[in-house]
Amino acid sequence: MCNLFFKKRLLSLFLSLILLVNILSSCNNDNKSYFGDNAYTNTPSPIMIKIETSGKSYSPNDVSLTISYGFFDLNYRNKNNSTVNELTSVYKRGDRNDETVVFAIYACESAYISYVMNDQSFSNFETIDNYTYIKSISESDAFIDEYGYKNSFFGGIKYNHSELITVPGSLFEKDNGSICIKIAAFITPSKETDSYYLTQIKSVEFRYEKKENGLIILR
Repeated sequence: MCNLFFKKRLLSLFLSLILLVNILSSCNNDNKSYFGDNAYTNTPSPIMIKIETSGKSYSPNDVSLTISYGFFDLNYRNKNNSTVNELTSVYKRGDRNDETVVFAIYACESAYISYVMNDQSFSNFETIDNYTYIKSISESDAFIDEYGYKNSFFGGIKYNHSELITVPGSLFEKDNGSICIKIAAFITPSKETDSYYLTQIKSVEFRYEKKENGLIILR
């Protein structure tokens, strides 16, 4: 009976520790806000992304956010000695190592978040209706350490790559609303097709509201 009670107490303490670690990994002491993949997860998606805001008011025409992202788990790669082909396979169809992948980053109003989903094809991934194209990353660049991340229980998710992006002012025309930053993986055109085929996608959203002193980012 005592052993059972002790085991339950130990389990309760362990679960509390997990909760505390996740809370601490998402907290900050400088009024910054984080959206997306920040805390540890035992089910990471192929693409991981986090947005960091400054915690201050923005001009609607100059909303610059820090975006961190990665395309593979460095800990998993190092533990399993994974090759580049093995890392890219999750973005391709079956064992098609002859396929090439390109990643693209977009911004859009959240109302259009479902307009671009897996298994769609596009003639030009840089010009998608209602989506603002920001940049692309080639396969040869995406699977070096720079674009990896580490997903650890005590440290949360740590990204090697971060950069500053500017969200177009045209997306902030309303008094309040919701914006989506999206990263998509496309298989590039080949002899078989002349379109870009979308295989993986990851989105993170944030809300905004206009005030007298500028625009603020909300959770």
